[in-house]
Amino acid sequence: VNTEWQTRMELIANMFAASNPDIIAFQEVRTLNRQSALQLVTPFRMNENLPIDGSLPMPTNADTMLGLVHELMPQYQWAVFAPMAGFSDGTQEGVAIVSRHPISMVRTGELNVAGPYSDKNTRGVLQARIALQKSEDSEPFQIDIFNTHLTYDDKQQCPMIVKLLEFLEQAKQESPTTHQIVLGDLNTYLTAEWPTDFMQDPFSRFSGHGANPCH
Repeated sequence: VNTEWQTRMELIANMFAASNPDIIAFQEVRTLNRQSALQLVTPFRMNENLPIDGSLPMPTNADTMLGLVHELMPQYQWAVFAPMAGFSDGTQEGVAIVSRHPISMVRTGELNVAGPYSDKNTRGVLQARIALQKSEDSEPFQIDIFNTHLTYDDKQQCPMIVKLLEFLEQAKQESPTTHQIVLGDLNTYLTAEWPTDFMQDPFSRFSGHGANPCH
């Protein structure tokens, strides 16, 4: 999936230039060297008060594919990366959030569930709190972006979604007025929509397939 990354990233940058989003969530982001075994990558613009769960020194974005993202899309001045899986050569893969707007808080959560499942990859969620303003004269408000890459094992998705919702609920209890948006690769199948249904229930009228195994 990461073959010809330079060419693919240029095409991705052109697509984002046309749609002009404020925030982008990436999955399957690779580190480019064998030295990074840390929790998070430093944002392009570092707020000295930015709380990050992890006390180890952090490499720069040049150590990840985000360096190329910043080179091609410099308007996205804030970014965080959370490794979720390691490889035998020492490189890592994870999820990232890039933003035009300041990131004021970052947190990661672990979504792994035990059981006889086919997917043995580490799964998790990256949370970034971002400050927005509708206009220069309006009051700023905050949103929480949650980026995840769920398992491809549909049987494993139900308990994983439960853990994700628990993570969101904890964040909501800590900051009740902060809006929440979930982004990512949810690996949803047409024959197994129950996990995403469970996330929408009871708010969506499309969430009643009858026997939802996530309930």
